[in-house]
Formats: sequence, structure tokens, C-alpha cells
Amino acid sequence: MDNKAAIDAELKRLEQLIPGLKDQGDEAAALERFAEASAPLTRNAPAEHEAYITQRLQCMLVEAGLVAGSPEGEPCARGEDAAPPDTPRGDEG
Repeated sequence: MDNKAAIDAELKRLEQLIPGLKDQGDEAAALERFAEASAPLTRNAPAEHEAYITQRLQCMLVEAGLVAGSPEGEPCARGEDAAPPDTPRGDEG
């Protein structure tokens, strides 16, 4: 997966798995199954998209209550609103 559209499609698929994973057992088992499901994406991520993918996955887990805390960095963006971390934001310039 080397283009953002493919990455976003896989992130969406992974996000849709979370409710079912949570329903199948305890949170530790759900995290393990999620890690297995997301391994191909994280293992094969292009360097320029690694931070974006990591941030999106972390947001999913926090929002699902599978990990404690809040996502690091900027608030979680979803779908079309999500942009790679190197995208300028705010009133820079």
C-alpha cells in the first residue's frame, strides 16, 4: 500500500473491525487481534505515511476505549478530514 487512498481504505476497514473484536472477548484479546489485522499495513507502510498511519491507529484505539489516554498530537481527524502529519494546518504563512 503506497498511496493515500489505499491506506485510507485499509484504515477504514480496520476501524470497522473494532466493534466486532471487542464483542469477541476481553480488551487484551481485542488489542491482539487488532494488532494482527493491522500488521500488514504497519509493516509495509511507506516512510512518508508511517506517522499518519500510527496516529490514526492510535486514535481508533483510544476512541474505542481499548487503550487509555488521549491521542498524542493534534485531535483525531477522520476520513476525508484526515491529512498526513506534514500537511500545513492553521494560519501558517
